Amino acid sequence: MFASQSQAARALLFCAVFLLAVGPAPEAEAQSATVGSIAAFVGEVEIIRQESRISAVAGAELRERDVLVTGKGAWASIALADGSQLAMGGGSRLALNEYVVEEARVRKSGVFSLVVGIIRAFVSGGNGSFVIDTQAAVASARSTEFIVEAADGETAVFVNEGLVVVRGVGRALRESVELGPTEGTDVERGRAPASPRIWGPERVASALERTQRPQ
Repeated sequence: MFASQSQAARALLFCAVFLLAVGPAPEAEAQSATVGSIAAFVGEVEIIRQESRISAVAGAELRERDVLVTGKGAWASIALADGSQLAMGGGSRLALNEYVVEEARVRKSGVFSLVVGIIRAFVSGGNGSFVIDTQAAVASARSTEFIVEAADGETAVFVNEGLVVVRGVGRALRESVELGPTEGTDVERGRAPASPRIWGPERVASALERTQRPQ
């Protein structure tokens, strides 16, 4: 009798240790918060979620920590949970780090990382912050329309409407500029943003064209 009790106790102990080691089953893990959905797309667009790569479909749900990738010549429109929108040009890679929306679809905070490529943001009103960061810069807005382009340690930011604050990263984090309508700045990694200046019509047209749906 004592032997069987001892064996049962050891079996229970083994099960407890095993469960602690492997953790909860995937089904039990809480899903990441919903950021929004893919409103429309053209060309090759993928969602990277944990270790899975998912081909985009219209209406596909996007979650925090997803990474959205557009192929060369592709384009994607993202409808965010608070009514804001993002338009991604081809050859872009965007991480959806955080998007917190309170009741009545009011944005509390939104943080995205543009690894490479170009994105155009249409930010709805509200007090919550809206941030797009890159390897070289951090662009913060509240209610505005602006473009961010990232490539090879350099970042360009252009404001079509509203105001955007652009900061450097690392040691240059305290250095910032404020951009108004039609103004842009260029930022090299590790350096402060260049002084705001009016972009020429050709540069503006090129940036807008690359974030519009291909014909």
